[in-house]
Amino acid sequence: KILAVFVIMLQLPGLRYPWILNGMLFGAAVGAGFAAFESAGYALVSLIGSGQLDVDGAITLIFLRGALAPFGHVVWTALAAGALWRVKRDRKLSPAMLVDLRVLRILGLVIALHAIWDYGFTLPFLLKYVALGVLAWLLVLGMITSGLKQIKATQATAAVGGSSLPQATALQPMVPP
Repeated sequence: KILAVFVIMLQLPGLRYPWILNGMLFGAAVGAGFAAFESAGYALVSLIGSGQLDVDGAITLIFLRGALAPFGHVVWTALAAGALWRVKRDRKLSPAMLVDLRVLRILGLVIALHAIWDYGFTLPFLLKYVALGVLAWLLVLGMITSGLKQIKATQATAAVGGSSLPQATALQPMVPP
């Protein structure tokens, strides 16, 4: 999924989307699309896999996967893409950014979360998925905080005549310290 984000965004100018929050948004969108296609595939297998049409099973599966989607592929891909944008900043994407240690650490964490998600043990009332989702969202909230600090620091630098900002950010009011 991170490669999909990379390929899609490769053609955009570097300065246009320099923020960690941009990367997280692009990652979440790709993750949501992936989750939708994967859910459709599982529903199709549920529907016709046994040789009989199991409409109720397919519908139940779609609703369950829809309820769990914000705790899985959406948040995992947002984390990975946010890590890539943390490295990218205002430069054009390059393949070397994918193997930066800061990206690989988050990617390894995301892969571990996904592996635990898929591992065969279960806990009552979907507790495993909720616990993994809460952990992923805590990581996302930390990355959002980093993204907001990135914007605030750039605004402060621009206010004293430092670096230039993309116009949309430059127009945002400064928050007093």
